[in-house]
Amino acid sequence: MSAECEKLPGMESLVELSATRVRAAASTTRAHQQMIRDLEGAATPATPNAALYKPLVLHAVDSLPPLLRVYLFNLTTHTSERQMGAFRIQITLNSGKQPAHFDWSNGAFVVLAGYSQSLGVYALWDAGVYDIGDGIAFSRGCQVLDSTLYSAMTKGLAEQERRMRNSGLRETVVAATAGNLERALELRWQRTVDRLIADTTT
Repeated sequence: MSAECEKLPGMESLVELSATRVRAAASTTRAHQQMIRDLEGAATPATPNAALYKPLVLHAVDSLPPLLRVYLFNLTTHTSERQMGAFRIQITLNSGKQPAHFDWSNGAFVVLAGYSQSLGVYALWDAGVYDIGDGIAFSRGCQVLDSTLYSAMTKGLAEQERRMRNSGLRETVVAATAGNLERALELRWQRTVDRLIADTTT
């Protein structure tokens, strides 16, 4: 996408009015601030205080879709994980513990992401395979193998194929170091497009 797309008159107010946003916790705000730094030159916050709210709304340039709406969660691992050797995020979209949907308005590219400060690595899931039917269950977990993250730490970028247990849909999880986040988002977008095309031909 061209840089002109992000500068359309009135887009800033349109983004703010359409997006359902809530105040982010301190840890999420720090993760937002880190992502903004890691995307310097590739994307800019929609508003000066964008890091304080979730989802994080960004205006992207060049190779990324012009409007990004990022749902960023802490990427953690515990000995009690359902799948040993995996890191996970837990999707919490509201405080009412009811199923909810991501905000796809205004043609936004919705990014479902996790960030591990200790590893300095991001994981990017395919948001569309989670937001189906009545919505996403409160505190829904998303997992990525630790080997995928470690591979990203070594190579800068890594991918993992997964099949969803309930829907049977397949997704590609993309992992990347901070310095490769822009490339990872480009790859995340392409893998999402690939899935959508495959869905229409099966």
